[in-house]
Amino acid sequence: MISKKVLVFTLIVVQAFLLLFLIKSKVWKLDHFGHRFRNDWTSWKNDSEAVEHDAEVFGVIDLEDQKFGWLNKPLKNITRITYRPEANSTTATMSTEISTLSNSLRSKIIKPAIDQDKEKLFLLVLVTTVPKSLERRELIRNTWAKAAQSPLQQGTDTMNFRSHVVFMLGITGDPKQDSAIEEEAEKYGDILRVPCIESYRNIISKVWFAFEWALPYHPKYILKADDDIYVRISGFKSWLSGGKLPDRLYAGYVHYRAYISRNPKNKHYVSKSEYREKFFPNYCAGPCYTFSGNLLDEFLAGSKLVPKFQVEDAYLGLVAKGTGVRPLNIGGKLFVWDRSLSGSVRRWNDQRLSRVICLGDSLTLEAIKYIHERFRKIDDVDV
Repeated sequence: MISKKVLVFTLIVVQAFLLLFLIKSKVWKLDHFGHRFRNDWTSWKNDSEAVEHDAEVFGVIDLEDQKFGWLNKPLKNITRITYRPEANSTTATMSTEISTLSNSLRSKIIKPAIDQDKEKLFLLVLVTTVPKSLERRELIRNTWAKAAQSPLQQGTDTMNFRSHVVFMLGITGDPKQDSAIEEEAEKYGDILRVPCIESYRNIISKVWFAFEWALPYHPKYILKADDDIYVRISGFKSWLSGGKLPDRLYAGYVHYRAYISRNPKNKHYVSKSEYREKFFPNYCAGPCYTFSGNLLDEFLAGSKLVPKFQVEDAYLGLVAKGTGVRPLNIGGKLFVWDRSLSGSVRRWNDQRLSRVICLGDSLTLEAIKYIHERFRKIDDVDV
């Protein structure tokens, strides 16, 4: 016969297990609800912590008409920035066009003007950068971007090989820093400041604003580059003009079946509500990719139909897939993507280096200087 003590002990154990089960169930339901909630609402535009940070620091958030009532605390005195591209927007002179952006920062959009005949721009280079990286921009201007402007690098028919380099950046909200950018833009005429807060998650806003801006100039080719790579402009032009390339070109270091991060803490996070597939379509890596200007209209039209997400390069791959364009892989030979190049490139011989048209990313300033000097000697030019 079971003693009373054993019976009581058994009941206590059973109750403890039941209580533990209920607690686990409750936690699971809350976590499950929270996971679904994040998937439904969280995106690169309105991540809770990031939006609150922008609100507190800048007094402005870029939500593009997204709902934001789900934030943990109410936001006061917040102005929303929404980009609306101007119809048939163009510029006519060499000076920098500056227009006021209507928001609490009273900052300015800056658009450079290219003093070149339409239909004659061979290569437009769009470089992603951040306002504080003045030293890096100055170095690029004096190295590979300088080569982009030099007739010595443009073959015998310079009219057919004109190129232009533009730096894309956002607004900081710091009056001193934003004012310095305006002075830099007036001095060089190569700054495109877009109407969004400068942050990693807004790279996609910078890039697609730049694509809209570029449309009236009808470039034959567009090259998107980060500011921590080196582009051998002479080699790039020779490759583009050498024939045997698709008429509808989209090329770079191709990622095949890249896995999509569902971790909200990952900077490349994409929720299922933004893109439900397990893998991205094949796409060209963001540090350096190029496409033919005849695709610009199609890409811009396609972007109106595909909701944007944080991973800028993968998003373009998705848009390209929708237009029926497959990425051409030039990685490994023409484009060497290796984050250890700042040190390892010094061990390369001239023959190996001469085959490359793009190197990066994560190049130090010293590495960019070194690579430029090596190419200058290989090409035997004074730029």
